[in-house]
Amino acid sequence: MATKGIVIGHIPSNEEFGDHSIGYYTVKLDDGSFVTVEHTSPYYNRTGGFLALPNKGDRVLIDKLSDTADKGTWYYLATIATPGAGKILEKGDVEPQPQLLNSVIGKLGVPQKVILQSPKGNSLILSDDYNESESNVGVFLKTGAGKYFKLSDDKKQNSIVLKTELGPEEEIASISLQGNPVEGSTRQSFSVTIIANNTVELRSLKGDIDLNIVDGKEINIINKSSGANGDHLVLPNGTTIIDPTPGNINIQSTRGDINIVAGPTLEEVILAQSVYAQRRAEWQVASQAAIALGQVPPPEPQLPIFNPIIKLKAQDPLTGGIGAAIDIESDGVVNIRGKLGVNIDTLTPVPNPVNQDGDPLNNVPDVGVLTGNVTIAGRRIDLN
Repeated sequence: MATKGIVIGHIPSNEEFGDHSIGYYTVKLDDGSFVTVEHTSPYYNRTGGFLALPNKGDRVLIDKLSDTADKGTWYYLATIATPGAGKILEKGDVEPQPQLLNSVIGKLGVPQKVILQSPKGNSLILSDDYNESESNVGVFLKTGAGKYFKLSDDKKQNSIVLKTELGPEEEIASISLQGNPVEGSTRQSFSVTIIANNTVELRSLKGDIDLNIVDGKEINIINKSSGANGDHLVLPNGTTIIDPTPGNINIQSTRGDINIVAGPTLEEVILAQSVYAQRRAEWQVASQAAIALGQVPPPEPQLPIFNPIIKLKAQDPLTGGIGAAIDIESDGVVNIRGKLGVNIDTLTPVPNPVNQDGDPLNNVPDVGVLTGNVTIAGRRIDLN
């Protein structure tokens, strides 16, 4: 056994740290002997400090000031982060793992990351890893099981990502907040993407759930379910089948109305006309300036036109509409009112013939053909 100076050993067991008072643990020297080592820290006091304890299998440098075997204290100096040069590993020895160090150094050969990692793989990574071909700049928080939180500033992602585990998007639940436009990305800038392998639930216990588009495009609710992952139903004869009715979109209000309104309010029309008037005045000034400079004037803003329509359509292209229907049912009265009229017909549009390029052969509008019946049934029918 060495009696003085700096020697190399390794931590044989995590459990042995618990056999001693805080600040002491056991190290196995290369000659097979065991010594008790007092831990050191760059900052530590009774109320707090910094401790980075070596783990099972870690190779460490320890030092003893006294030259007698029964006197003096062994002190921890450092953990060896690279494999020992020329060291011959014997049976039972733990091979050092340089992967963590390699991930810190990166391709530039200089430290580009700060990594705090627990024995079970829970880690915090502060990364400045960047070069011309790739970058991985940001803050990363990960559990040993793979739950992942990333604040990324690199040139390709530039996003905030929260995942339940590492893996393909179709197998996990994740939330991504995209920042500025990124190179080679299909995601729009300043967008939010929510992906789940199962149910996505939005629940408000005491307030509202609002979906508002201020000056964007559309709100699309699309169900493309094929039923392949639907519920399994057990028939009376014991046969199990997949639910044959996938793809529904259900809207229900248990205590109130369901209101669907197309078109703006009077206040919104007045506001739109005011904005148009302002933009047109700015356009006139810009156009006159462009013409004076011999340039092409900017396009003229258009007066907003409101033509709101609520469409209910059931389509069945495979059978020509045989299986399509729209059912309106009420336990009470069904009222249909039109201030300018109510039209009920069974017209089927017949498009004009086109040439091989798809252009119409004439300018006559598409016509319609009466293809069905209109049935009105009731105990009493009033026609006014």
